Amino acid sequence: MILVADFIAGLVYHIRMKDYGAVGSRRKHLSLSFKSIRFTPKSIAIAIASCIILFLGLLFWITKDLPTPDSIITNAKYSTTILDRNDKVIYEVFQDKNIVPITYQELPKDLIQATISVEDKDFFKHGGFSIGGIFRALLRDIFLGKAEGGSTLNQQLIKNTLLTPEKSVIRKLKEFILAIELERRYTKEQILEMYFNQTPYGGTTWGVGSAAQFYFDKKPSQLTLLQSAILAGLPQNPSIYSPFIGEKDAYIHRTEQVLRRLREDNYITKETEKELVAQLPQVKFVGKGSAIQAGHFVFYVKDQLDKVLANDALLQKGLVIKTTLDLDLQKQAEKIVKDEVVKAKGLNLTNGALVAMDPKTGEILAMVGSLDYNNEDFGKFNVTTAQRQPGSALKPFMYALAFENNYTPASILMDVPTEFFSGSETEKPYKPENYDGKYRGPVQFRFSLGSSLNVPAVKLLAQIGIRPFLQKLSDAGLTTLQPTDETMRNVGLSLVLGGGDVRLIDLATAYTSLANAGTSTAPIAIREVRDYRNRLIYKP
Repeated sequence: MILVADFIAGLVYHIRMKDYGAVGSRRKHLSLSFKSIRFTPKSIAIAIASCIILFLGLLFWITKDLPTPDSIITNAKYSTTILDRNDKVIYEVFQDKNIVPITYQELPKDLIQATISVEDKDFFKHGGFSIGGIFRALLRDIFLGKAEGGSTLNQQLIKNTLLTPEKSVIRKLKEFILAIELERRYTKEQILEMYFNQTPYGGTTWGVGSAAQFYFDKKPSQLTLLQSAILAGLPQNPSIYSPFIGEKDAYIHRTEQVLRRLREDNYITKETEKELVAQLPQVKFVGKGSAIQAGHFVFYVKDQLDKVLANDALLQKGLVIKTTLDLDLQKQAEKIVKDEVVKAKGLNLTNGALVAMDPKTGEILAMVGSLDYNNEDFGKFNVTTAQRQPGSALKPFMYALAFENNYTPASILMDVPTEFFSGSETEKPYKPENYDGKYRGPVQFRFSLGSSLNVPAVKLLAQIGIRPFLQKLSDAGLTTLQPTDETMRNVGLSLVLGGGDVRLIDLATAYTSLANAGTSTAPIAIREVRDYRNRLIYKP
């Protein structure tokens, strides 16, 4: 601005010297006083035209690379919330900012009034900017070298989303221009929705949706008046006013300011203000962060969604994913796995996994992928989706296949020492044994399966055949045991005793066929996916 004023003064001086036919000495020129300058219509016109050209040039230079206010919405990267079947939050997926988006309709009236009172009391009256606020900011920047923050919610929103944190007059002018354009394109309600979704409340907590959950474990619509006043005071300087990372009791003094503004704007009475101020020191903060629960299940869900949605959908779109998991049952399952591993320590067992499914629907109710998800060595590895030997877990399918081939539960098998020859002279015969080393002679199917006897099971497989057994297992849902020639080369009679790798999630799927009269149910982890405006995005 100073450079522009100098240029105009120099231009007027040049015009005046020309009118005088000035050719005198330098001292003579400098001795001319402003009173001696005669303004002619021509000189005034040239000065005005020069000012207009300079202004338009400056305006073009400032605005040529400006983003549009629409970018606030189109470039927004909202957190995705993963819920259990009872709407309990399992995890929030985000990159740098945890923004749980909300709509204007979800904003409590108290929060809107408190924020407007303390940040921008003329919000519903102005056109996106405050003349007094901008003039004050320019003066402070030019004469004191201190840049002052945006005085309206529009300007704060622009500063938080579209501009760099640079402190300069030029940035302030850009902020001013974008604030006006924001006002022109959107309603006050839309601006408030954007503001409350894009405002910092401390650390990675951005937006009041995340703030309400982090500080009070509530949805914004559930906030009390006092809680709304506390949150309304944070955006001015979260690093100072946050109850967790800020200065000691700073949030109390800031909230008192908010309550005073509310009373001055006639939103609350003096008595209400006193009552709330007295309650301030007793306010309890939750500090509920984004620690992952059911970590293996969360990433299993992500893998499922990557197949039907864009790969970055979980990190940007503000989705609400309703899953099949029961978080309470999940916690019980995690405890059971830990307890069982501890009990089996003498067997050199160091890890465990569990999948619980509803056999009728296939919905996954619990998924424990390892003993401890946070273990740096093996915790992140999901055993439920890895290939492992199933032991005797395949025996029921062998007997089910036998029933389809006219055997009955009363059919007899001989539990005696037996050798099975492959037909190759170089291979030793296969001689299975029961787990206790004993033999029981003739046994009915029902007792053989009930006691999980190995020898009768292998004999039954030898009678029915490996390929039909593989077909049965594949039909039940075991994807790693397809009845192909390659599989036939890799397995033998020990298959019925676990001599073939399967995935635990597939094994659980296969067992649903035993509960559903022979029909297996595919595993389901996702009930539905909606965006934060409650529009259905995906439903399996």
